[in-house]
Amino acid sequence: MDIKKNLHNEEIILWLNKIFISYRQNYDLKKKSWMRCGGLVKLLIEPENLKDIIKVLIYFRKNKISFYPVGNLSNTLFRDGEIYTPFISLKKIKNNFIYEIKNNFLHLNVSAGMSIFKYVSLIQSKFNISGQEGLIGIPGTIGAAIITNASSYGSCISDYIDEVKYIDKNCNILILSKKQISFGWRYSIFQEKKNFLIFEIKFIFPLDRKMNLDKINERVNEVRRHREVFQENRLPNLGSLYATKNLYYDLSKISFSFFFLYLFNLFVTKFFYLCRIHNKLLLFRKFLVKIYSINFGIKNDKFSFSDRTINCLVNKTKCDQSFQAFELIEKLEKKIKGKIKLENVLVKNIK
Repeated sequence: MDIKKNLHNEEIILWLNKIFISYRQNYDLKKKSWMRCGGLVKLLIEPENLKDIIKVLIYFRKNKISFYPVGNLSNTLFRDGEIYTPFISLKKIKNNFIYEIKNNFLHLNVSAGMSIFKYVSLIQSKFNISGQEGLIGIPGTIGAAIITNASSYGSCISDYIDEVKYIDKNCNILILSKKQISFGWRYSIFQEKKNFLIFEIKFIFPLDRKMNLDKINERVNEVRRHREVFQENRLPNLGSLYATKNLYYDLSKISFSFFFLYLFNLFVTKFFYLCRIHNKLLLFRKFLVKIYSINFGIKNDKFSFSDRTINCLVNKTKCDQSFQAFELIEKLEKKIKGKIKLENVLVKNIK
């Protein structure tokens, strides 16, 4: 054990107790991460309002303490062992949404710690607003979704964003407009920033997006059914591994073998659809995944591709050590040669 690091966190805890900011010790990523592996976070800080967030960040800046902001731990792979860098979560923020209606528009401000599920459910059930139904199955928080510009089934988190409030490394509260954030496919300017914390997002919805709730729920159920059939939902995973609309197509540009597999996949999938034998499609995908695994040289029986798609790694045996998952991703990266952007966040060198 690093005694200095331990004493460092003990000092932070004394300070947190003094100003009544809640925290948790020994936060086990094996139980909390969606991949069900990783280390032990010695200190997780959970401020309940903006004032407390500012206090924590000023204290950290003054004492030159690094921190790591976390959302729902749904797309991040953490290293094994004890992690002494304090984590900050905004999931306990109170009064996490406010709204008003002006000039036929709904203005909605939500906390970055709100889950995507709760956000989508809120605009549907409370306001009968349609347009974000495709996001319903994404397990992350709004703040994390902003950073990656999360999208799914025709819905994108940035579609109705007006502005984002965040705190920079100097503890200044700053506001960026949608244009300034430079949203792109699975991209935002926040991916280029360091030592910041998103805390509030403002959305503006035109009221002509109002729709009968039954019709909205039909779309939601359609998305859920498709996710249940074609996306991994049985084994621990971190969602999409690479930021791509079609990983099979992008891989086809890398080598002849991947090009051949892409054409094979395209032909067989279309054949199944034309012949309306959808029940055989999952069996074919499982077969296809095995062929890609052979091409990538993946033999690890603890972490592997999902049976349903190669764009998702699963913890096949519920192994609680993440180093093998890191090794597998490194093997993929060597084969892909950096030509496709990794979407899962890898936190390997955190202290």
